[in-house]
Amino acid sequence: MTEEEKLQIKSFEAKIQQLIASYCALKKENEALLTTIVKKDKEILNLKTIAEQSKADYDNLKIARIISVSDKDKKEAKQRITNMVRTVNKCISILTSEEGTIVDDDALANDNE
Repeated sequence: MTEEEKLQIKSFEAKIQQLIASYCALKKENEALLTTIVKKDKEILNLKTIAEQSKADYDNLKIARIISVSDKDKKEAKQRITNMVRTVNKCISILTSEEGTIVDDDALANDNE
């Protein structure tokens, strides 16, 4: 073997050693990244669960707020209903008195004939 061939073999061996070292480093980095991915996936799942629970809690609070009417709201609603009933009663009273007037007018017209 010539000196040039020996140098080429040593250079080749050095490059193979570098390649093996790079492979090992990349393999460790890949394992670390895979571990990180698994942790992040678990964290994402946990955050999704928390978000879903928060949304459910928010929806429940909205429903509870709708259902639980304050005393002030009850009084205001009762007052509005009372006012509406008074208005309807007035309308009925007016219609009834007008019917009586119409009937009386009709009766008078029949009596005159």
